[in-house]
Amino acid sequence: MSWLTRDPHEERFLGALASQPDRVVGLSAPILIDRRLVLAIQARWTDTEDGKLFDELFRDGGALGSPKTRAQVAFAIGLIDEPALKDLLTVLKIRNAFAHLLEADSFEEQRIAALAGNLALPDLYPAAGPGLGAPPAEGVSPEDLRQRLLRASAMVVIAGPRARFLRTTEILTTMLWLAFNRPAQET
Repeated sequence: MSWLTRDPHEERFLGALASQPDRVVGLSAPILIDRRLVLAIQARWTDTEDGKLFDELFRDGGALGSPKTRAQVAFAIGLIDEPALKDLLTVLKIRNAFAHLLEADSFEEQRIAALAGNLALPDLYPAAGPGLGAPPAEGVSPEDLRQRLLRASAMVVIAGPRARFLRTTEILTTMLWLAFNRPAQET
């Protein structure tokens, strides 16, 4: 998979992700999405000088303590579009199925497979391979670069619910990485 990161903790996490059992993947991949949701929202907002406002908002039980609420806020402030919001909420449902259903130990389990089958982002951003291709002679527009990054993936064939889930995770984390690594006026 192709992941954008500058963080050694994320690199270690992502390096181990693909080789993990289904339940571990289903439970842990959303952690990275949620981490990037927080960073993207915070990149657009202003914290108090002492940092206590963000601590209060994003703590467990705080106004933005749930990943679902953070996803809704990310959509409301224009960090993600509606298909990304729907898929993010579906990823959270898959995570919850792995967390709360004893029989949910595989992406092939009927409920999880059905949820993964509904993920739209892998079809909207088909994987184009690991390279970004040569840029046009006149350069690359910000939107062209965004599209290239969203399609970059070592996963060329997206077959099966686990691959759809991982590809969706890859796309969502790329979208959010782009959201917190560019100035607000570019959004």
